[in-house]
Amino acid sequence: MKYKGIKGKGEIAIRAMALIVAVIMFYVEYKYSLWLYTPLNILVLMICFFEKDRIIDEKGIAIRYRVFRHVISIKYWLWAEISTMKTDYQSYAPNIALDFAKEKETRRVVMSPGAGWGAIVLARNMNPCLDVEKNTYEDRDIYERKKHRTQKKPDVK
Repeated sequence: MKYKGIKGKGEIAIRAMALIVAVIMFYVEYKYSLWLYTPLNILVLMICFFEKDRIIDEKGIAIRYRVFRHVISIKYWLWAEISTMKTDYQSYAPNIALDFAKEKETRRVVMSPGAGWGAIVLARNMNPCLDVEKNTYEDRDIYERKKHRTQKKPDVK
């Protein structure tokens, strides 16, 4: 089973700003015949089409880089290499952030609650030696209580 991470709002905003900057730069280049800046403008324009996907599957954790829907590179962490997994419910609420550690490196994958719990179960099944924080189930209960508390109750008149 594959679980994909959620793209942040910041990534979408950066793409929109890069597109606006590229259009303005193309206009200035055309109007004033400043063709020297065209390579820089092409690089700025490519930012709009650059994608970074975080995927958790049976092999491990993959970060896939794509430009124009073509995969440039994939960086894998196999389950045997991963030593620790930590969950964070508060930073990206209502979503869940999963932090994976390998030696001195960490990777954070933000997921929807359903995909996040599925990824936790998959991680435990694929690497039984994985050091998962002890309070995962306590945090899940707290998370569920907060979610129910924040839901609006219907007005009864």
